[in-house]
Amino acid sequence: MTAKISDQHPDQEELANAAKFRLELCRLERRYFKTSHQIAFELLLYLVSSHGEANLSDVYNSFSATDAVIRQHLRSLENAGLLTVKNHVEDQRARKLFITPLGRDIFASYYIDAEAAEVKLRGV
Repeated sequence: MTAKISDQHPDQEELANAAKFRLELCRLERRYFKTSHQIAFELLLYLVSSHGEANLSDVYNSFSATDAVIRQHLRSLENAGLLTVKNHVEDQRARKLFITPLGRDIFASYYIDAEAAEVKLRGV
């Protein structure tokens, strides 16, 4: 019996690379096609591509949205249990974002579903 794609669990490096690629696609689409992706999804991609953690200041610098909009989406993701915000260990004034296991699982399922769709399309 062969394993289904949904039974496979991609490793952290594979997920990070996929997230980096998808995040870059979101940015290119927004720039050239004037599409608007949900910032919450892009924030989740950013965290996965950063191996599960990022400084809050880096997040603010990486997105073209206002800090208030980013904070609103971060709060939503935190309330949903997809990320946590903690004080930085070395600098208590700084904040650090961490993806939760639930957040990583949600992205992994997105990645696996996308991979399954690609495999299905190749077989057609």
